[in-house]
Amino acid sequence: MKFNGIILFIILVLGACSSRTNHENFDANAITWNTNKYAQLFEIGQSKTDTFIRLYTFNQTQANVPQNKTLVGSFFWGGTKQSGNFSTSPGSTEKHYTKISKRHRYILLSTVFTRFFTELSQQKNIVAVDQAKYLCKDIFPQKNKIPSVQPTGEINAEAALNLHPDIVIAYFINNKEKSNLERLNTQKTHVLFCQSHLENHPLGRAEWITLFGFLTGSEKAFFFSDIEYEYMRLKKDLSETTPVNVMINLPYSGTWDVPRQNAYLAILLKDAKTNPVWLEGNRYSGVGSAQIGLELGYQLLSKASFWINPGMCESIACIKSTDPRIAKCLPVINQKVFQCNLTQEPDGANAYWDLGAVHPEYVLSDFAKMFHAEKPDFAAKKYYFYQQLK
Repeated sequence: MKFNGIILFIILVLGACSSRTNHENFDANAITWNTNKYAQLFEIGQSKTDTFIRLYTFNQTQANVPQNKTLVGSFFWGGTKQSGNFSTSPGSTEKHYTKISKRHRYILLSTVFTRFFTELSQQKNIVAVDQAKYLCKDIFPQKNKIPSVQPTGEINAEAALNLHPDIVIAYFINNKEKSNLERLNTQKTHVLFCQSHLENHPLGRAEWITLFGFLTGSEKAFFFSDIEYEYMRLKKDLSETTPVNVMINLPYSGTWDVPRQNAYLAILLKDAKTNPVWLEGNRYSGVGSAQIGLELGYQLLSKASFWINPGMCESIACIKSTDPRIAKCLPVINQKVFQCNLTQEPDGANAYWDLGAVHPEYVLSDFAKMFHAEKPDFAAKKYYFYQQLK
């Protein structure tokens, strides 16, 4: 009996040690998730041994509503040896995370992603892009030597995989595009869907530099704080100015596209202390764009003092040729029409689309000079992207 008691004691002690070890292992793998300020479509978490990321997209029917996000990828890198399921907190449902073993060779399928990498000084890790012709020369002076794996709009999977990428950073508009890009997933290559273009807040798009900083191990992983500081400083200075009426875009095929109340460009214009005339009376709520008729568009244009982004036109003469009524509108008469083509290159590369997404404070600075030149500090600024049409 005494012998059996000793055995039972040993079993209980071993069981207690085993239970304590499991608890310690859980603590080692427990993930603490960082809180984004503006971005809604990525999350970064860290444990004692690993870094985790979760990537999302918005459901098309109810975009930019947090509870209507869909997970499109869960990945991690670090000390844990293989892919597996991890709990985010005690009692939570386990989620599967794919292990990323190498993070040195990247294919980037958007010039915006390329600009993020450039800002983080990670150009050396880019082995290919979607279409090199749209890279600005300030990023890659030798851009014609960089392979293009999406030259016609659809991915050339064989050419991409022959470059042996560790990671392909992509985005998709529809499920067909997503399925085509998923063909690049192999044991050695991982496709990360980064839907930064769906972020409605300008600083939400810019905040993705934090994710790319963690992914590449850049020392500039917290570069976003500088972007936010300058944007908010400008916004505060602009809040002391008098609002001006502004109209946007040019009609195409009988309709006039305008940003909705909470769309990316609408937020930028409001932060620049303007009154977007098409949004008066709280019209066109939500995100994305709305289509208005030609007659309403011309009525709204007649109420504006400024006009930005007039289609493909690069001169006042071009604008007047589209419709005789435009010549009588105040922005045209006073030549207060501005186009975002200051940095456009002959092959179509335009820094507005990528640098402007990464640095919305540059766009806001242009708007300050454009709309509120009565303030000497704003008038003295140089334009980054816009120029006044003549």
